[in-house]
Amino acid sequence: MDINVYPRLLKDYGKTVLELGAGTGRIAIPLAKAGYQVTALEYSADMIRVLEEKEYPKENLSIVQGDARTYSLLQRFDAILLTCNFINHFISSDDVLNILKNSARHLNVNGVIIIDCSIPETSFMCESNGKEEVFDFKTSKGTLIKDYFTAKYDLLNQKELDYIKLEEYDGKVLIRHAEANEELTYYYPREIRSLIREAGLKIVRESGALWDPDKDIAISEENGEMIFYCGL
Repeated sequence: MDINVYPRLLKDYGKTVLELGAGTGRIAIPLAKAGYQVTALEYSADMIRVLEEKEYPKENLSIVQGDARTYSLLQRFDAILLTCNFINHFISSDDVLNILKNSARHLNVNGVIIIDCSIPETSFMCESNGKEEVFDFKTSKGTLIKDYFTAKYDLLNQKELDYIKLEEYDGKVLIRHAEANEELTYYYPREIRSLIREAGLKIVRESGALWDPDKDIAISEENGEMIFYCGL
């Protein structure tokens, strides 16, 4: 899992780390516990509240609310992380370009920007387009969560619209539910390479697998991942 990989992956780059779109700290907290000086940038106040309620070494983790396109911090970092399909949450490629340019301004001379994305599976998108998936799982309280998920793909414009509905049951009684829509943009390797170069960055290394960073694994549809290591 990426939470185990990043502490090992960053050992050659230095100790100061900025994670963009840090969410609830799934990656930032393990890095802080491993001794890195981490700044977690997150736009959502709700996500930050959840993160702040967790246990983490406060001397190693700073939490900042901000927009990845426009943030300005009085610090440069050894590593800047754009993990877990972070850039897919930005509808316009101009937004992604601004994120990369802004990250370049916050990067140490010998630092690295790591972009971690999934490769779009076109065949899967065609097969599953508009089909509802339902997942069940039990909570620690013994209640049942039913997760309804439907993804609709606009292949021409590289858009994905996700509809998510969650229902929680105590026995047969529905005790709460929530619904949400999310729009994503998916990018292909050639586009990301072009945006990296347009931002004034150099691609130092590419990999098709985050889980084994020591091996040279090609970016391919079969491997399913694309990881770009970028420098100034």
